[in-house]
Amino acid sequence: MTAEQELRSLLPRLDVVIEREVFRLRARYQLSLDEFRGLYVSDAQIDALLRQSGITPDVTVPPHVSVEGQGRWAQLIQRFSLDDLESNLLLLALAGDIDSRYPTLFAYLHDDVTHRKPSVDLALRLWGDDWKARAAIRDALSPGSRLIKSGLLEMAPASGAICQTPFSVAPLAVHFLLGLDARQVAGLAVEIAETGPDPDSIAVAAFLAAEEDQPVLVLAGRDGTGRRAFAAQTAAALGQSAAVHDLALRTADDLGKARLACRLHGARLIILANETPGEAVLSQIVKGLNRDILAVADCVPWERALAGRPRVVRWFAIASVVERQAQWKAALRAAAIRVPNTAIDQVATRFKLSQGLIERTVRDVRVASLAPAGTVCHANAAKLIDAARAQCAINLGHLATQVSARPGWDDLVLPPGVLEQLRDFASAAAQRDRVFGLWGMGEVGRGVGNGVAALFSGASGTGKTMSAAVIARAVGLDLWRIDLSSVVSKYIGETEKNLDRIFTGARDGDAILFFDEADALFGKRSEVKDAHDRYANVEVAYLLQKLEEYDGISILASNFSRNIDQAFVRRLNYIIEFPLPDEKLRQRLWRKAFSVQAPIKGEIDHAYLGGNFVLSGGDIRSAALDAAFLAAGDGTGISMQHIIRSVSRQMLKQGRLPGRSDLNDWGVSSHGLSNGAAP
Repeated sequence: MTAEQELRSLLPRLDVVIEREVFRLRARYQLSLDEFRGLYVSDAQIDALLRQSGITPDVTVPPHVSVEGQGRWAQLIQRFSLDDLESNLLLLALAGDIDSRYPTLFAYLHDDVTHRKPSVDLALRLWGDDWKARAAIRDALSPGSRLIKSGLLEMAPASGAICQTPFSVAPLAVHFLLGLDARQVAGLAVEIAETGPDPDSIAVAAFLAAEEDQPVLVLAGRDGTGRRAFAAQTAAALGQSAAVHDLALRTADDLGKARLACRLHGARLIILANETPGEAVLSQIVKGLNRDILAVADCVPWERALAGRPRVVRWFAIASVVERQAQWKAALRAAAIRVPNTAIDQVATRFKLSQGLIERTVRDVRVASLAPAGTVCHANAAKLIDAARAQCAINLGHLATQVSARPGWDDLVLPPGVLEQLRDFASAAAQRDRVFGLWGMGEVGRGVGNGVAALFSGASGTGKTMSAAVIARAVGLDLWRIDLSSVVSKYIGETEKNLDRIFTGARDGDAILFFDEADALFGKRSEVKDAHDRYANVEVAYLLQKLEEYDGISILASNFSRNIDQAFVRRLNYIIEFPLPDEKLRQRLWRKAFSVQAPIKGEIDHAYLGGNFVLSGGDIRSAALDAAFLAAGDGTGISMQHIIRSVSRQMLKQGRLPGRSDLNDWGVSSHGLSNGAAP
């Protein structure tokens, strides 16, 4: 028997009470007149509909709905613990979705052709034989009843008398009863336990089953660390399936439908939150928790919201370097991919990937290599590293911009001492897992976070941003420049929310955070004179906490290191000063300022440029680009005259005047350098 046949077999039991009410109405008064035919449902039409059910006045069928059997209807009755009255009301609401006769019958019984759904009044007339039965019906259809709170029945908005309010079965319940998968209709991903429950999941399941006041199971960790697998194993140990509601794909407002779909199928709902929602949404989710499982990235705000409620918390950490090496080797071996051992050491040390992400990386390597299944695939280290880096891709929206330029060490023109410090910082960033994990240095001292942070201090254009890009390339990670104008908000709580999203996203993507012009966020805390000062200090304190807890690499760039709050400075592993270049460095910068493809007219006197104009590296690059545009406009190659003219403009922008002798030596006119101003 199909699911629809099972439901249709229940309808004759409903027809009995409907026919009884039809006869009762006819005995009381004539419902309609022939001259209004077409505007009403006639008696003959109703008689024909009743005859279709096969019911005759001589047949007596118990009005209660049987729940025997193992079909969808029986499962629903058992899972929601519905009594006979609730089952009858549910069948009454469902009838119109199963058989097209019923909307017409309901309109006839309401004496209103527009009223084609059952109402509270109709239910009272069908089963309310005495005051006790009528009270039970009203209670079963009240807002706090089992049918309404569970979401099985939906009451239409009251537009008149309460007793005339129509009600219907939730579409998800209709889909379930007709044999469909309500979880997929609700947009849930069914999670299947690929292995049997382990001892820990069995113990957790036994505890959850024994507790009358159901504790909340919170599984905290990054994506791919096994949270969903553990949740599926726990559900399997409870004799249930599991389905995932991802808050990144669907909103918290859809949770009611998700819970209904899971309850219909006897499944356990997993709420996946890789980003912490705002306080209002967080409160909404927590308020509705019953037997759901929380799979979250950051456990702290959820535990705060769950204060006072029993909960079981399990942490899922990224494996150590040695464990990741073993996971890489196992995944590559299973996929028949051959790579150098040095490549495995590199990706295991550089990228803090979970086992799930490692398996995805290995799959992507085979696809990128166009290697057919069942064949041995040979890949080099670069291909493996690129695939691993792709798994770290993050999206910080308007809060940050990825720096795509990847210069190398040879592109940096800095004093030897600064270069040495930068190389030390890059080495520390690459080896942080080995030092904090294998060598146990993460357990020394406060042990709050295992990150590496540096402050780049120096005037604008001295190479801070380029140095950050060089380090990102050396470490093999993405570099994200934080847009402070988008992070800092005038609304209370928004700045902290933005910072939380940045650090969470960077942690999951193992990215390098670059806070340019960091004074705006990391500035000194001020004396509290009003509420604004107090809140500004709260933001700084929150940022200090997030920076301290961050396990990745962060770089702060500031024009003046003295403007940075000392609380931040104490927690920075490296403080690197970027001085203005001296004469020799400026000459090197001028030699690198023009590409080999650029047409040069005559000789460029690098010694003269480096010795006579005190400019930063950024200023020199800007002057070189301006000279190229001037030459292109003149239709000639780049000459010293173009360069002197562009340098003079660069100095005027900074409020400095170029020497008249410098202009005269190269035959450059002082007119038109900057808004017509002459030196």
